[in-house]
Amino acid sequence: MPFFVNNLRIMRRISNFSEIFAIYILKGAFIMPYPNRLYETNISNRGQKMRIVAYRSATDIDVEFEDGTVVEHRTYRRFKEGHISNPNYSDYDKVGEENISNYGQKMKVIACHNLNNIDIQFEDGTIVTGRRYSSFKKGSIFNPNLKRLYLNQSQKANNGQLMKIIEYKNANDIVVEFEDGTITKTSYRAFRKGSVANPNVKTKYNRSFWNNMAKSRIGETNIASCGMEMTIVEYNGANDIIVEFKDGARTHTTYSNFKSGIVKNKNISKTNYAKKRYSSCFSK
Repeated sequence: MPFFVNNLRIMRRISNFSEIFAIYILKGAFIMPYPNRLYETNISNRGQKMRIVAYRSATDIDVEFEDGTVVEHRTYRRFKEGHISNPNYSDYDKVGEENISNYGQKMKVIACHNLNNIDIQFEDGTIVTGRRYSSFKKGSIFNPNLKRLYLNQSQKANNGQLMKIIEYKNANDIVVEFEDGTITKTSYRAFRKGSVANPNVKTKYNRSFWNNMAKSRIGETNIASCGMEMTIVEYNGANDIIVEFKDGARTHTTYSNFKSGIVKNKNISKTNYAKKRYSSCFSK
């Protein structure tokens, strides 16, 4: 069984055809025998799915297209490159074909002059001409009016503030403005999720939220561990409140300590207050 290769340097032939194993060096590289490539799939340059249905050698294969058309005696290299044509498939059949661009917009082929010259219409009515069909299939055709569509788009951030896009360069580089006038850069994905931080608001809530919270907590009462009632008279934040005891004493503390009752009254000694509170016990 002869085996001819250009620039063949080494070849070993085994007489047992069920275990034929040829090893040769071609231009300094070892090339192994034909692998099992039957039913291997690929996409042709015209966008059709195809698969190998017969593999006799790298230069003699049969290919079946998704519409059932079979072409014979093609090369494996042409198959891998997508350069195998379906004789029953016309370029002009692509008119009306739809796809989703990588930017999330629907687009449709409205004219197909050839595979390197098609016209596309986006869902907003924008038409682009002279594009490649392969780019259409990959979704890599950009709508030139997309930037204009994004401008002034508004969204509520997770901190409760409204924000809007005032500049759009690409999906990873946009500029948003918050309702308080703060401007910051972010991505469109973060904008849609609302996960854009306002550098002038250090909490996850907006200022009006905290103002309302402060008003609601002023006047709140609790019993301290010493047994005396205390009331919040000033609230500047969870870590900055002033409470007033029933005897008029005021103490600076935190809201957490206030809720737990572990706030000391500086005017009362624990021992003296205990004697006063349990005077009946001491008098016995």
